[in-house]
Amino acid sequence: MEVTTAEEYRRGKQEVVELPSGARFKIRKMSPLEFGKLMELLGTAANAPDSLREAQIRDRIVDVMRVLIPGCVVEPKISFESKEGCLSFEELEVADAMALMDAVYEFSGLATEEAEERRKFRAEPSG
Repeated sequence: MEVTTAEEYRRGKQEVVELPSGARFKIRKMSPLEFGKLMELLGTAANAPDSLREAQIRDRIVDVMRVLIPGCVVEPKISFESKEGCLSFEELEVADAMALMDAVYEFSGLATEEAEERRKFRAEPSG
């Protein structure tokens, strides 16, 4: 049996998502580092019920975004300061930031029921 290479392991850990604005960003699955930061931020166990976890996320939504978005968006790079070749966090539209956060949760296997409902709502044609 051969050992998995780093490149093989990375395959399937990234995907391109389309945001409400029509922009397409490449995201990656949440790492243990981001997961740990979220657990520290939210002060809850990983197996908290969806309703409790969703309420905590709502209370700290910007803080959660500040961990997940720069950490899990691969392209375009997102920074907290204006940098050449990067988007600043403040340039993101709210709907796009919410969609990125939900996409990272879902892609990482941590989607909550409320996040799934927001995703379904965005996917429905308007009018």
